[in-house]
Amino acid sequence: MRRTIWVGYDSREWEAYEVAKRSAKAHARGDGVLVAPLMLDHCRRVGAYRRPTEYRDGRSWDVISEAPMATEFAISRFLVPHFAGSRGWALFVDCDVMFRADPHDLFDLADERFAVMCVKHAHVPREETKMDGQVQLAYPRKNWSSVMLINLGHSAVQNGLTVEAVNTLPGR
Repeated sequence: MRRTIWVGYDSREWEAYEVAKRSAKAHARGDGVLVAPLMLDHCRRVGAYRRPTEYRDGRSWDVISEAPMATEFAISRFLVPHFAGSRGWALFVDCDVMFRADPHDLFDLADERFAVMCVKHAHVPREETKMDGQVQLAYPRKNWSSVMLINLGHSAVQNGLTVEAVNTLPGR
């Protein structure tokens, strides 16, 4: 079975996207994996992303959440179910993920009881800045959505991660 990995694409980090894509394909067994970029421009063009954003103090700003967005896919990552369909599982990863093992191993962990599977960890960044010199913020559940295995058929995903919800609810 061919599985899809959605990689958050940021135009400032296209090389990172290429590393994520190539490393996933290089380690995938069998018929491999399909790697698809999740591009904000595309999400906007097809009408899936209508969320108001601004540019403030040299960075992208989510108006609804009243918070900065470090990447172009900060919120659009939650549109994966819209693009992936309503059956099976989809894997979303940030563009700075490098696969060192078979991505199928993550899909093999899928448990139908859960809507979304991720690594819940208490990440408290030590650095004060991150990519592009942006201020590093600490917040609850930091990086939990960096790698998500999404159960596309789960009712919580179908009823909760809708295009409408993604475009109207605060990111938190």
